[in-house]
Amino acid sequence: MTHRIDYEVFDKESCEIYEEIISLLKRRPYTRKDIFKFINASVSRINEQINRLRKKGIIVKRKIRGSWYYGVRQILRSYNSNKEKGKK
Repeated sequence: MTHRIDYEVFDKESCEIYEEIISLLKRRPYTRKDIFKFINASVSRINEQINRLRKKGIIVKRKIRGSWYYGVRQILRSYNSNKEKGKK
């Protein structure tokens, strides 16, 4: 799936964060705390982009074994299913 970014709406740093979050979450789901560790930006900027991505339906949030994970919709669904079966 390709995600088009309207560069007129976002400043350069926001676009980079937006793209980094999508790239990270395409690999596997992460908690918000994990995302903060991987992306070199302020917590408030990262939170802003996570919220935008969720509102657009690009990423979703699911509770897995007591923790909230964020992921690209299809990847998170698959990961959640495997976790519930006891696989990693």
